[in-house]
Amino acid sequence: MRTNGVIQWAYKSDTQFDAKGDPVKVEPEWSEPIKCLIQYVTNNKGVHSDGQFTHITLKIHVEAIPPCVELLKVWREGLYLGEFEVLGAPVETTMSRTIIYV
Repeated sequence: MRTNGVIQWAYKSDTQFDAKGDPVKVEPEWSEPIKCLIQYVTNNKGVHSDGQFTHITLKIHVEAIPPCVELLKVWREGLYLGEFEVLGAPVETTMSRTIIYV
C-alpha cells in the first residue's frame, strides 16, 4: 500500500478522581506509529454523529487497527495535522485494509 503519513491511535481515557473527589485529567496511552495513506475530503455535506454535525476532513487508509479506536494523532508527510476524534466505526474494505474518517 502506498503511504504518505503516520497515525497513532488511542482510546478515550475514563475520568479518574483524586482523594478529595475532584476529577483528574488522564492522558490517553498512544499506540506505536502506524504508516497509512491520508486523503483530504472535499465537497462533503458533513456527518451527524452523537448529536453533533461534523464535517469530515480526512479519510485514512490503514492496514491494521483495532475496531473501537476513538482518537487519532495524524502526521502527513512529516507535518503534524493534529489530534482527531474518529467519526463512527472504522470501515473494513478489501485486502485487509480499513478506512477511518476524522
